[in-house]
Amino acid sequence: VLCRYENEASVPKPKAYIQWVADSPQHGSPVRIDELRVYNPLFKHANPDEKSVTGGFMNDVSETSLEIIHGAVADIGLWDSIKRYAATDAGKKELNEQNVETLRFQFMRIGYFALDKDSSMPLSAIESDQIASTKLVMNRIVTLKEDAKKDA
Repeated sequence: VLCRYENEASVPKPKAYIQWVADSPQHGSPVRIDELRVYNPLFKHANPDEKSVTGGFMNDVSETSLEIIHGAVADIGLWDSIKRYAATDAGKKELNEQNVETLRFQFMRIGYFALDKDSSMPLSAIESDQIASTKLVMNRIVTLKEDAKKDA
């Protein structure tokens, strides 16, 4: 990575920002997400029942409507949020009943995600800070709106 420090008043606005997740095992970072499910539009056309869709709506299903990403990482703040939730009475009740879908997060520049019921987060593992004893499965529930002025 090449970079240049510019500390003048007339610095141009950057085209992009670099973000990273620290690799610091002694601090529990990064948090490894076992499966990240990114749901995209199910159909290729806005109205799959239109006459222009040959063969009916089943032929209009997009092959990329579900992307599954293994090995995604997140900042330790994700685990901290889970621990804070688990420390509340409501959180303990939900986690004991395996109702994890109520936990939702915004992943910067990607969208909003919720834990899936396929996640495994025993309350004992959370309370004893055993990240490796959990299985995190996240579903994208809302995409972030793209800038209308941004070139594709």
